[in-house]
Amino acid sequence: MKQTFDKVFLFFFLAMTSGAVRRVLGGHGALQAGGSNSTAISGGNSDPLLLMFTVLLTSAAILGGFLKLRRIRTVLFSMAAIPALYLFAAMSILWTAGAIETVRACAYLMIYLVAAAYIAAELRPAELVRCTATSMVVLGLLSIPAQFTLPANGDFAPGWTGVFPQKNDLGAAMAIGVAALAAAGRKWTLSRIGALAVCVALLVLSQSFTAVVTAAIALIGVFYARSSGQIRMVLLVSLAGAAMIFAFTVSSLGDFFTSTTGKDLTFTGRTEIWSMVAAKILERPVLGYGYGAFWATQADSINQFSVWKPGQSHNGYLDICLNLGVSGLLLVLFLIAESLRRARRLRSEYRSRAGVWLLMVVLMLLVRNFAEASFLDLSLTWSTMLMAVFSARKAEYLAMTTAVTRRHRDRAIEILPPAAVLP
Repeated sequence: MKQTFDKVFLFFFLAMTSGAVRRVLGGHGALQAGGSNSTAISGGNSDPLLLMFTVLLTSAAILGGFLKLRRIRTVLFSMAAIPALYLFAAMSILWTAGAIETVRACAYLMIYLVAAAYIAAELRPAELVRCTATSMVVLGLLSIPAQFTLPANGDFAPGWTGVFPQKNDLGAAMAIGVAALAAAGRKWTLSRIGALAVCVALLVLSQSFTAVVTAAIALIGVFYARSSGQIRMVLLVSLAGAAMIFAFTVSSLGDFFTSTTGKDLTFTGRTEIWSMVAAKILERPVLGYGYGAFWATQADSINQFSVWKPGQSHNGYLDICLNLGVSGLLLVLFLIAESLRRARRLRSEYRSRAGVWLLMVVLMLLVRNFAEASFLDLSLTWSTMLMAVFSARKAEYLAMTTAVTRRHRDRAIEILPPAAVLP
């Protein structure tokens, strides 16, 4: 019963962070820090069912954190960079451009952090990966009828959205589903192959170029980690060649690139937003405008020059600089570096699949943030990364415990007669 509750809680947590719950219950915005979730709680124009669902998830996270306080605390401090980053975000109330917005955004940030820690503490690492894959497949299957039954959400870009607010959200969820299925184990059953086919098909139907690249980079990264020296060299040369061809195509054959991919050279208006955001960052470069404050209080300074109201920088590296300045960006990069180091240690020393999963999630996060803002927020990608980091520490502890037990057992076999050694 307890395991069932934890798995169901994980599913609804992923559905909340992906924006699926908001889409199904009547909202249309993506889940962004200080944005739609906070608006839903404070009343806004959101559906009452969404408000009730958010309150229930919040209550469950707080209750679970309280009942498992000691375990949650151990998980939270298993990587010091995470509480340090969240503490710095909370401290931004001291210099924020919008105190109420920062307090509200940080409150949700902390609640989702506790929820991620609770899930990682209660589910075993391999189980977490399998349940994540299952959750994404279920959301994908629900997206097929939803695409034809749910009302249009006003997204002008082509591509499927399913149960998600935007096509990029569907793409991100299916990319995580592909990665989770690839990391779940080496044995491929018919059901697993079918689940992968569903995720890949919906990934393509979303027409999210960012999500496709994200999934590809994650799979390539894992293949690189599992390969020998010669294969790694071939892979690196191939990637370098592909990057050069892409750069040449974009710079010299712009018309050909746009006609074949359906994209424009501004990446759907992103480059214009980036230039305006960069100018705003230079006004407060060190500490930023305070967590969640800029897009809540000064978004008009960007929106008045944009055809569509972005609500975010569509670049995580720029967005974190808006929120917390270069100081916040350095903390995020330090967290990423520590996560990669932990993934490498798990993979090289303990041959743990949790290290493979963490590597895939971190790579997806790094790539996705070049076109979307997913650092330190309530998004699916960031929440998945938190759970992967926490779960990796648990996997490391279990691997160390198993190794110590085996060494003691081997030593006992050496010094004791066979009858004295338990089977």
